[in-house]
Amino acid sequence: MSVQFSEEYPGSLFWNGSLLELIQSQVRNLCAEIEGCGRDFVLGCKLEEVADSLMRKYALEPVRLHREKVEMVEHGQTTINPEKRTCLIFYDPNVARTSVATFYRFTVPFEGDHRLLMRRPSDYETELPWGEVVGSELHITCKTTSRDAGLIRSHIDDNLNRIERWLTRANREVAPFNTGLMSTALHPLQARRHKLQQDHAIAEAVGFPIRSRAGAPDAYRVPVQRKKLPELSVKTSGRAAPPDPHLDWTAYEGILDTIGSMVRVLELSPKAFAKMDEESMRFMLLVPLNIHYEGQATGETFNYDGKTDIIIKVGGRNIFVAECLIWDGPEYFRSKIEQLLGYTSWRDNKTAIIIFNRNKNLSAVLAQIPDLVRRHSNFKREIAGYKNETGFRFALHHRDDKNREFTLTVLVFDVPSG
Repeated sequence: MSVQFSEEYPGSLFWNGSLLELIQSQVRNLCAEIEGCGRDFVLGCKLEEVADSLMRKYALEPVRLHREKVEMVEHGQTTINPEKRTCLIFYDPNVARTSVATFYRFTVPFEGDHRLLMRRPSDYETELPWGEVVGSELHITCKTTSRDAGLIRSHIDDNLNRIERWLTRANREVAPFNTGLMSTALHPLQARRHKLQQDHAIAEAVGFPIRSRAGAPDAYRVPVQRKKLPELSVKTSGRAAPPDPHLDWTAYEGILDTIGSMVRVLELSPKAFAKMDEESMRFMLLVPLNIHYEGQATGETFNYDGKTDIIIKVGGRNIFVAECLIWDGPEYFRSKIEQLLGYTSWRDNKTAIIIFNRNKNLSAVLAQIPDLVRRHSNFKREIAGYKNETGFRFALHHRDDKNREFTLTVLVFDVPSG
């Protein structure tokens, strides 16, 4: 079959446009996200950290098939319609094409960006391989009139070999794009900051006083001396190991206040904020934490037995762990509590869940939070005296130790939805 790239071949791979178009789209989306960032954010953030996050977000991860894990999941009787081909088809030349056929369906796990399996690389063959992307698996259906197992296996292997050759070309094409993505992100960020600084300098040179924005938070006013996270150590006796650092209440409240200030900054630019997903929101919170504190705040960092959204470390030990979510009902909130329990080690004693509410009824969301936490099997008590109009504080016990408590603060922010 000649290579064709259209919806006439929905069962073939690499037919949904060119890979170059996808790469160009990634660059456009990256630049659009930079242009959508608020003025205060661009002027106050660490450009290298922003560029690094954008690089990780827009990179195209090469695809690797796990052929050693190929499985047949189904087979049965079928008919073949050669007019609209949707899968791998071949005939036994000694049997009439109208004979009863058999289908065989195989799955092949893969790692990487599934879009590379749908886009045509610049260098390609004249025959398309067949398959369907389903989650992180490739499903391959073969229809045939042949009763020869060796011949069937040969055609399946040939199809897989063809897929891997196309992937080799696709992976080779995205490699220089991924390598240069840091610069692709950093240059427009630097240009945007430079322009904003020039705009401000010109505005001052005009000679009229510049009115401050009412209520504008100062989350990005970086002090000359960055604050250090206090370490309170538990006294030990004898030759015990060095004590574990942990967070005092003043620093804990300061971190939560910094997060709240960041959200209020973003609320002043609702158009840029409205389309952000959870990952983008989490990153927006990481920037001011790194600006204000010497402890490292990183995203997607392994902690105990999972990945958490925000973690701050001092001396190699975790002292603050937080999860972010866009409110999507009680079940999703409960799942985040479970994730936090899985991520929190025995030493972690200060945690938070940051909720972004895009529904119209904030009061209804707030009314559900206390009861949802109280009904959790790890709940111990609600901490009295915490004053926050849209926040709550609880004591929970660790997953593997009922005598070891940690603090959970839930903060809810009402954000625009576009």
